[in-house]
Amino acid sequence: MVHFIEKEEEGLGKRLQIRGWFLEKIRSGAFKPGEAVPTRHDLSNIFSCSRATADFVINGLVREKVLSACRGKGTFLLPPGGRTVVDAFALVNCNPLFLWSMEIEEELTKTVGRKARLVRFTPEQIRFPAEWEACKSHKLVAFIMPEAEHASFLRDVLKNEIPHLVLYRDPPESPFINIDHRAAGRAIVAALKEKGCRRLAWVSRTESRFKTPEERYAGFLEGLLEQGLPFKREWGEFVLPGMEVSYLLSLFSASERPDALVVAQAPMGQVLHAVQEAALTPGKDIIIASLDELEPAQYPYPILCAQRLTRQIGRKAGRFLLHYGTMTEGAPLRCFLAPKIVTVRNRRV
Repeated sequence: MVHFIEKEEEGLGKRLQIRGWFLEKIRSGAFKPGEAVPTRHDLSNIFSCSRATADFVINGLVREKVLSACRGKGTFLLPPGGRTVVDAFALVNCNPLFLWSMEIEEELTKTVGRKARLVRFTPEQIRFPAEWEACKSHKLVAFIMPEAEHASFLRDVLKNEIPHLVLYRDPPESPFINIDHRAAGRAIVAALKEKGCRRLAWVSRTESRFKTPEERYAGFLEGLLEQGLPFKREWGEFVLPGMEVSYLLSLFSASERPDALVVAQAPMGQVLHAVQEAALTPGKDIIIASLDELEPAQYPYPILCAQRLTRQIGRKAGRFLLHYGTMTEGAPLRCFLAPKIVTVRNRRV
């Protein structure tokens, strides 16, 4: 059994080595579109591997429409424009180790089930031109939580009019499913007013690669206007990382302090530390609310927070893919989901 496992691992290493060699040759231009590539026999000699290993790599690249195999003639590199559309959806999880993106992918996969085929590409894979061309050859490319460094891929699919869908982001020209952060800001103000709060403060970190903090703050201000609550400039601040405690202590020591604090993209541990330093009791002297989705029973005090919608985004995306192709042409999907405000209960000791 040990020898069998070692042999399997050795075969896997050869496959990756041959595949990487092919992609590098394509990227460098050593292989030209329309030209014949080395045969399976050539590959087995070059890499000292079995023909079955060479077959595995060649067949995979043929399925991805990178190569074309002609019986009796050989295997040829296909030009990008000559690739046909693969009857499957490409899925690129741009943050594969992040909990929220994992939940979106898990729920999307569960919703689709066996009714449609998903082909996964990693962010590292699509940096190779041949892999990116293979990804684009699918009938739709779904991106989960793309970052700034993935903007070139979004521009490419837009330029070439390739059907795509962006999840947990809302780029202006792409179809997307995302959270309505402004609605969340308004909703949390309304929930705090229902609890009798009248003096609401805001704290958020300044660092962010996205417009989420600004959208949340805009929703918070809109909520104050809608609910007829006062606004004081010194009760709303974007602070540098590590400065949360000092800012909050100055806020709590003022002659007129807030009776509720809305937190966005700031560590809740630092916030609770400042509350304790000021000798305040959360839920009694001040109510804590968060626009970040918190895990249930994570903190020793009840905290209002926005409901996590990652799984709902995954389910909605899965249903969209299942009905893709049967929907009538019209405006592209631009879907905002408004989160409900829930209470994270006390941790059991």
